[in-house]
Amino acid sequence: MTTWVSADNRSVAQKLAAGVVGIGHVPKHVAFVMDGNRRFARGQKKEVKHGHKSGFLKLREVIRWCMDMGISEITVYAFSIYNFERDPEELKGLLEVIKGPFAAVLKERQKGINDGIRYQIVGDLSLIPPDMMDVMQKVMDISKNDVKFNVNVAFAYSGRREITNGLKRLVGEMRDKKIGPNDVNEFLFQNYMQIYPPTKLDLFVRTGESRLSDFLLWETDDKAVISFCEVLWPDYSYWNFLGSVFDYQGNII
Repeated sequence: MTTWVSADNRSVAQKLAAGVVGIGHVPKHVAFVMDGNRRFARGQKKEVKHGHKSGFLKLREVIRWCMDMGISEITVYAFSIYNFERDPEELKGLLEVIKGPFAAVLKERQKGINDGIRYQIVGDLSLIPPDMMDVMQKVMDISKNDVKFNVNVAFAYSGRREITNGLKRLVGEMRDKKIGPNDVNEFLFQNYMQIYPPTKLDLFVRTGESRLSDFLLWETDDKAVISFCEVLWPDYSYWNFLGSVFDYQGNII
């Protein structure tokens, strides 16, 4: 049975290289800032929508690479809260591109095709258009018990807002006397973040730029390894991926 996620299309050389890299410690939770889709489209003299489509096709591959490598969870920056400020026509196209994969996953699941992936949306869900949120919620509901691989999709997301909202929930429970001031520590506060159950972020991968861009500010702690890659996201290759994992292996404490 085919699924939305790409099939294993690695070459023999890539599989051999993966075997060597896989001997070392493999990260369990990897974050991807998928930057460079617009620049990719402009470089090919095509519409911006083409770049976003190419970016999500690349995500299909990356999910497969991560699963084959033994990584158990990824968090992808699909749509920043600041993206709502973009040109209305581009914004409309981008939302259509993002909705497509969720619709495809839902259609597969309704047909009984299950690749074992659990999907979770993190961000300000109140800002998501109702028709898109309906599809996203159905995907989350239908995949909630799957445990083979976790995909967290950051949509309408801001790291600062995630921390602020987490603080509001914490203060609310203190006000309701569910917890006391002496109960508060970083481990407790982690439970108020949106990625749940909370998992440690091992590797932060950013293409196209050398910035964090308000992504996973709480989760990127002192032990998380940051790997900046100069290529644009649609050009992110399997060799780039192995390089990111190798960056992690060379920098873990």
